[in-house]
Amino acid sequence: MRNFFSLHLVLIIIFLSVASVAAQEAMSESYFQAALDAYGKENYNEAVRFARLGLSEVENLKTVSPKTLSRLKIRGFNILSAVLIEQKKYADAESVKREEITVLESIGSQDYPEYSTNYPMSLESLGFILSEQNKYAEAEKIYRQALIYREKVYGVSDKSIATSLINMGNLYRKQGKYSEAEVMSKRAFGIFGEAIDNGEFTEDDTYTFLRAARLLAQVKVEGKKYAEAEKTYKLMIPIMEKNYGRQDSNLIEPLEEYAKLLRILKRPLEATKIETRIKQLKLK
Repeated sequence: MRNFFSLHLVLIIIFLSVASVAAQEAMSESYFQAALDAYGKENYNEAVRFARLGLSEVENLKTVSPKTLSRLKIRGFNILSAVLIEQKKYADAESVKREEITVLESIGSQDYPEYSTNYPMSLESLGFILSEQNKYAEAEKIYRQALIYREKVYGVSDKSIATSLINMGNLYRKQGKYSEAEVMSKRAFGIFGEAIDNGEFTEDDTYTFLRAARLLAQVKVEGKKYAEAEKTYKLMIPIMEKNYGRQDSNLIEPLEEYAKLLRILKRPLEATKIETRIKQLKLK
């Protein structure tokens, strides 16, 4: 009888231990979700607080599998760094993002199915953070690391490569390296050649293509290649109108850029017509 009660007590202790760990996991996830909710409402201080509370709960998880622990850390670091970026606290965001990447690299692709998507995205997020701190050489190194990884995993013509190329192109443009920026933006733009010819874009394709097209147009203007820039704007704007609608506010900035280009080209009547349309869009 004594042995039965001893075994029963051990089972109760094990059950309570497992239940406690499960409760801690659930608590960390609750904090992360609260952080996301606060982030969506632009309540960034609360989002940071909840994300840090979630990470604290994760640190107290001693008996979960290393894989589960790593996934929770990655989730927490990713949320926290995103909020810090919104707050423009780039030094803090850099520290958190580096921790996230370290955990990602330690867990590897075998135990983390989302690795091939999340790893280059995390690198590119770090590249952006570094760029915003004017750490251009380091940002370029990180962006190139993401590009090489994507090329190796997906191939040099995959549409995901365009994201890395655009990021590098924007980094070069920010430094006034227009020739390098043009090379990157041309390659990114060219990846969508077949979709451009067919006029068929998925939602994700449209967003990435338009980023590539706009960067190319901007670089052409800055390089005083005005005719080529106009050609790109005239291709890009109808695609935006088709996919987002003629009244979409995302049209405002590209239209403003096109109007400025028309004034450079000494075509004020066309520029005025577009500027009138911009005013109407801003009123909506």
